[in-house]
Amino acid sequence: AQVLLGGLTVIWEIPREIISIHMGVSTLYLSAVVLVWWRLGRREVPVRADGAPLVLARVVFGLAFFQILVGAWMRHNGAGLACPDIPLCHGSLVPDGSIQTIHMLHRVVGVVLAGLTMPLMANVRRDDRTSPVAARAARILVWVVLVQVVLGFGSVLFDLAIPMTTLHVIVAAGIISLCVVQVELLGGFGRAQQAAPV
Repeated sequence: AQVLLGGLTVIWEIPREIISIHMGVSTLYLSAVVLVWWRLGRREVPVRADGAPLVLARVVFGLAFFQILVGAWMRHNGAGLACPDIPLCHGSLVPDGSIQTIHMLHRVVGVVLAGLTMPLMANVRRDDRTSPVAARAARILVWVVLVQVVLGFGSVLFDLAIPMTTLHVIVAAGIISLCVVQVELLGGFGRAQQAAPV
């Protein structure tokens, strides 16, 4: 169904709102596939880290999902080069047009996301209940998000060169997948706990 929707989007020139929703649905689909894959093949029993690590992991997942939606909205509004200078937008911190605002929102969310992965990693490493696998996943997530920020800025610097922007989209899919695994390693997405036998 998702492939068909993608094809129809191109053929019928569907409005950019629908195309952005398509990206959101495909991201949720990817997240669900990763979640099922992880739960079916899991060798690592998740630890219920109800404190800061789990909350931060869920926030990072939500922010990564939002960032993908903003990126799709930016792309389909032709805002990829709306702010050609880095880190400013036409020499200003405050954009003066709607497509510049979309572009700067994508930048700001990316930087905030990168900034949140660092305390996530620190909290996972500090929490005695988390496993070495969770700590390693958090460390990988930090590096992949930092690479993604560089790819984003590189996409602007190289005038949206196809290899750079394609890699940017692929790494975004990797980030959302890593976020799903990180949440699962720390206790999951809120599934009910099994009751202890009586």
